[in-house]
Amino acid sequence: MVRKKNAKVQNQIEAAIWQLFLTQGYTHTSYANIAAQTQLTRTLIQHYYPHKVLMLRPVQLRVGTAVFKQVEKMYPELNEPLARYYLIRQLYFGVFLDNRQLNQLYLDILENRKLTEASLNSDLSWSMTFLNQQHELTDDDRFQLISSIGGFYQLIYYALTTGKQFDIGHYFSPIMQILCTLSDLSHADYVTLIHTYKIPMQKLSAISTSIFNNLYK
Repeated sequence: MVRKKNAKVQNQIEAAIWQLFLTQGYTHTSYANIAAQTQLTRTLIQHYYPHKVLMLRPVQLRVGTAVFKQVEKMYPELNEPLARYYLIRQLYFGVFLDNRQLNQLYLDILENRKLTEASLNSDLSWSMTFLNQQHELTDDDRFQLISSIGGFYQLIYYALTTGKQFDIGHYFSPIMQILCTLSDLSHADYVTLIHTYKIPMQKLSAISTSIFNNLYK
């Protein structure tokens, strides 16, 4: 018989995951840590999260939901999927890069090959779903996107390990160019989209920090 999941217990576990990932990252957070934090048994926690990698989902969802709300606040009338996508991606990565408490979590992901691969595949799948791509990607399309997203991940890793900042909107633009092409937009449309919706570094940092501070309350 499958044990039913209790929303209150799940929220309790997710709150502990959030706090522990912020304070000690992914690698150094264990089931035992979460059990101690929640006063629940490890067996019960594993019922909700049988694999540790699944614990990343509520964290990503928490940040993603806050970013979605911010984009709605900034551009309430914006219905263009690619423009919304570009704004969401800038802010999402900004939250992880501009806030020290989340830096170690993202670094742990990028230093683990399996986690990086899972993150990249999840990123690609989510992107296609969000943009409602009707046709199946060709192998060439997929290779181009994986290469471009992977290169962007490498930039994130470099920034996290060196403490250097980089212009997220600018360096994410090659990915946008591929997606614009897949959406049958012209190069002129791509240039207009980037020019209109690229968030300047200083503004992006301020908004990302505000999003995180609201999540951290």
